[in-house]
Amino acid sequence: MKTLRFTSFAAGLALLFAGCTGPVGPQGAPGADGLNGNANVAHSFYTPYTWPNTWPNNTTSWYATLLDPNLTQAIQDQGATEVFLTIDPNGTTWTALPFTYYGGLNPNYIWAYTTNTGQINLTFTSEGGSVGTDPNTIYGGVSCGFKVVDIEASVMKRHPNTDWKNYYQVMSVAHAENPNNTGISVRTIQANANQSVK
Repeated sequence: MKTLRFTSFAAGLALLFAGCTGPVGPQGAPGADGLNGNANVAHSFYTPYTWPNTWPNNTTSWYATLLDPNLTQAIQDQGATEVFLTIDPNGTTWTALPFTYYGGLNPNYIWAYTTNTGQINLTFTSEGGSVGTDPNTIYGGVSCGFKVVDIEASVMKRHPNTDWKNYYQVMSVAHAENPNNTGISVRTIQANANQSVK
């Protein structure tokens, strides 16, 4: 009896799978676009003016323009560009811009930046009513260094819980996106022909 049941079961399965062939159905609807898989975080280091050189000023602010070939129109429109300052010669301490430098005996200064495709415009503006003192002098005779990180929108979607003003979280994402640094642009770029590069 067991043999008969097993044989009947096996024959039923054979008939079931034999009946699964037929004409090919119509093409399905296209799926949603996937996330871009290329290297899409670039970071560059700049030292616009090395001590003892002073920054230029326009009687309102001290300023520097950083040329950034990684800052594309797509990043300008949909991604993000973050700028971090270090006055540590070893580059181990970073502060996100914009922020206010509290000067103690000096007036307070505001670090800020704006972006355009291909460039970042840094400003260091005194709250004391005059242009004040240039940043390299304010920080005690050191050269201010800047890390610029350009982030495509797809990266921001893949890492929604990242604090993009936290240098260490941003760099962690950069390395997670591409652990072997393949295709990630790590560049030291001269701000302009009259400026120094670290």
